[in-house]
Amino acid sequence: MQHSFLVFALTNHSLKAAIIEKKNNRVIFYQEYNNFNSTDFTSIINSEKLYQSKFLQTYLSLSSSKHTLVPKQFFSQENQNTYLEFNNSRKETTTISNDYIPTINAFNVYENRFALLNTISLNNITTMHQNSFFLNFCHLTSKLHKSTSIFISLDKEFFTLVIFSKENELLLSNSFEYKNEEDIAYHFFFSLEKLGLNANECEINIYKNGQNAKKLVTIIDPFVKKIGNNPNPLKLNFSKVIPQEIIHSEYLLLTHHLCA
Repeated sequence: MQHSFLVFALTNHSLKAAIIEKKNNRVIFYQEYNNFNSTDFTSIINSEKLYQSKFLQTYLSLSSSKHTLVPKQFFSQENQNTYLEFNNSRKETTTISNDYIPTINAFNVYENRFALLNTISLNNITTMHQNSFFLNFCHLTSKLHKSTSIFISLDKEFFTLVIFSKENELLLSNSFEYKNEEDIAYHFFFSLEKLGLNANECEINIYKNGQNAKKLVTIIDPFVKKIGNNPNPLKLNFSKVIPQEIIHSEYLLLTHHLCA
C-alpha cells in the first residue's frame, strides 16, 4: 500500500473509505460503514489492520453544513467564531477549524464536531472540510468547460452549490439544508437569479454523495440546456471489484487525493 492513497469521508451518520493507487489513479478498494456514530471512528481505524498499512498519504473529509469562506486578506485566526456566526447559528461548545484553499485564495472556516480525531493512529493524514475538497474539485473541473460551471453536491441533510465563471473565478459557494428536491430547486434558481445567470448558458454538474439525484434532475431539466454527462472528468481508473453505482455516487470521495 506504500504506493497508494487512503481516503475517508466522515459524517454524523456514516464512514466511507477508499484506496487509490497513485500510478494509474486506480480505485482498488471501497468500504462503507452505515448506522454509524462518529465516535465509532477511532475504534474502526485503530482496529482495522488494512488502515494501519503504510500509505503515501491519508486524506479525511469532515462533513458539516456550517461553514463560510473568508478571503485571505480579511482572515484572522482570532476572529474565526465571528466569521462562522455571521452566517450560521451554532453551539458555543463546538470547535472551529479552518482550511486555506490556494486555488481561490480564501479560508474555509467551519464547525468541527469531530474533536476525537486526535486519538486516531494514522500517519501522514490531511484533514479538511468536505467543502474544501469540493471547491478544489470544482476549480479543477471547471477548467474543462467553456461556459459557467455550476456544481451541486447532495448530502443527506444539506446540499452545496458552487458556481465558477467561464474565466474560472469563484462566483458562489454556499450550503443549504433541505427537506425535499423542491427546496434544492428553489435555492438553485434563486441563486442564479441573484447572480444574473441564465441556466441555459451554464454547464450543470450534480454529484450525489450517496443520495438520489433523479428527482432533482427531473425538476430542473425543463429549464436548463446542459446537465453534465461526464461521470469521470478527472480520469480515474477502477478495479473490477468496484461497483458502477459506487463510482457514480461516491465520485467526490474517490477524487480526494487529487483535490487536497
